Amino acid sequence: MIELLKVLKSQLSVYNVTFSLLLIFLLNGCTSFPSDSEHEVFWHGASPSRTYTFIFVDSSNSPIKGVTFQCFGEVNSIAMYVSLDLNSSASISDEFGNLQISHGGYQTHGSYKEKR
Repeated sequence: MIELLKVLKSQLSVYNVTFSLLLIFLLNGCTSFPSDSEHEVFWHGASPSRTYTFIFVDSSNSPIKGVTFQCFGEVNSIAMYVSLDLNSSASISDEFGNLQISHGGYQTHGSYKEKR
């Protein structure tokens, strides 16, 4: 019986410590105040390479040969680099009306300020 009481007492002690830590964590979250401090968030992403094929046909469903492609993107933006890549890869539509464009994958990144 004494051994059983010792085991129960040690288990209650562990539960009390766990409960106390949980209570402190909850109270700290409820009593912390917002601050005006800022920190900088850095992000990073990637765009996979892609190839696109377009088929140009006229109203009688006959292929159109000789269609060209041109794309524009905002200067100094990722869109500018994608458009340059697409423009340099673009073919002229062939006798089957197929025009193919592609771009390589891009690593993108940036940062912004965030209030805590």
